[in-house]
Amino acid sequence: MVAELKRKIDNLEGSLRQVEEENTLLQRSKKRLKSKEKSPDEANDIAARIRIISL
Repeated sequence: MVAELKRKIDNLEGSLRQVEEENTLLQRSKKRLKSKEKSPDEANDIAARIRIISL
């Protein structure tokens, strides 16, 4: 019984570590995506430049 509980605890700890690692990777990915987003002013400036070039 005790050995079975220890095995279950080990499995849960392993699962927890895996979820924490996945969460860390997702947070890093989210930060990268946020850093690539353009501010509304920057997006408007780019759109205005494209319109001027198209004239």
